[in-house]
Amino acid sequence: MSPILSLPVEVIVLVFQHSGGLTQVATLSSTCKLFHSVWLRNSPSILGHVPGRQIRAFDDALMAVRATQIVKDAIQAGQLPPDPFPTAGLSSSARPPSIDELKTIYDFQHLAKCIEHIFIKDVHESWFGSPSHFGESLDFSSDPPSWRHWRERFYSSIYRVFLAGALLYRAYQAPHALPADDRPSDFLKTATANLEEYRASEDGLPQETELTESDIRYLLKFPVFNFEAYEEHEPVFGQLAELLFNLSKDRVLRNDDIPAPKPVSKYHVGPRLPRRIEDDPVKCVLFSETMQLLLIIELLCGTSRPTCVFLDGLDANRDGMGDRLPYPHKLLEPTEPTRKVSVVLFDKFFLEEILMPRTIEDANVKLPVAIPVDNQLGFRDTGVLLYEMFHSSGQPNHYISGCEAAPPELQCVQYIFRRYFNLRFADKAFEVYAESPYRMLYSDGDLFLEDDIHSYVIPEDDPGGLLSSADKPHANLHYIGAR
Repeated sequence: MSPILSLPVEVIVLVFQHSGGLTQVATLSSTCKLFHSVWLRNSPSILGHVPGRQIRAFDDALMAVRATQIVKDAIQAGQLPPDPFPTAGLSSSARPPSIDELKTIYDFQHLAKCIEHIFIKDVHESWFGSPSHFGESLDFSSDPPSWRHWRERFYSSIYRVFLAGALLYRAYQAPHALPADDRPSDFLKTATANLEEYRASEDGLPQETELTESDIRYLLKFPVFNFEAYEEHEPVFGQLAELLFNLSKDRVLRNDDIPAPKPVSKYHVGPRLPRRIEDDPVKCVLFSETMQLLLIIELLCGTSRPTCVFLDGLDANRDGMGDRLPYPHKLLEPTEPTRKVSVVLFDKFFLEEILMPRTIEDANVKLPVAIPVDNQLGFRDTGVLLYEMFHSSGQPNHYISGCEAAPPELQCVQYIFRRYFNLRFADKAFEVYAESPYRMLYSDGDLFLEDDIHSYVIPEDDPGGLLSSADKPHANLHYIGAR
């Protein structure tokens, strides 16, 4: 018998606990059946002692990995994910991570690092937010506490956007995948032909994607495409909102070494945030984390920014939005070493395989490429449908000319603001000018800092803030057609 097989279980646990990190834990657990058995029975104790665990926002990453796997399993079974989504088993407290999950978490972390690099280069070179706020922390080799806390929150928000994408996958794909007698026989036929023509074209110019009247009537039956039907949004966004609320609550109860963020009150129009919010530590954390989530949604999926994070693998010969060309992007060559990970992208609500450069510092030039996973039941270009429904379906979409309502992909965020804070996006939040409140938000990496330091403080009496009371009437909301 090998000497290692005669070691007491307690000694093997100590070997795991004193390993150099999760990579070594994964290696040790694969050594033999004994070590693998000890890992399975003692993983909570082991993970509690692994130094730093080498994964920022580990629990959020694990939840995103497990939620994505639920979507994968549903796709392989030819189904949509279950409703309600089984969130109870997502956290590490429900069960310890498997070795396969640990490996996938490392792939998620690599993607988060690529996104961080793109973000920092974006702030440094093209965003109007001043990079001076980060000071020497732009040096990737530095990791002082303030920068470490910034990264923890930044990565956490990335993973939560992927988590949200998985939870909302069913709602956005339901019009295409669920049985429906009233679905038009030619549903999205014209729109699909438009998209295929665009991707086959040589000029790289975005083409008009046309929805027919029957397409619009059918899509309006689903709350995610009926933007002002707030009373119908709870069944869609309620579970996600409750999950995020509970994560904020856990953070307060945990009182860990990552300082809780402060309310970002500068984005609120009018008087200070209601006292019941300021005096509630859980809602204070939820408010700040929702603002951080909002920035990451725009970073990963938005069309208001001058840059993009992902190249479309079906359209990788050009940079997606036509005018979003800030860098000389280069395609990943087939022979180049890459890493892969599957995520549900928030704007598409479709499972995508992301190809990433192995060298993180290459990520802002050789952008990650998103390729749809095969055999999915739904429609991949959900973002196109949301855009067309917002601009061409007759739904109210403007307060005044030049001041649009909230973009449809932000419905879940507005739901959280309404439900927990009685707030909504203000009338001028999305005004089309360089220093509009929303544009100021997505240039504000300070949202992730430990201290409440901001350069774009909006006075309390400034009518141009991002958020307003949900009680404030918005009778001016009306429809302005795109065509």
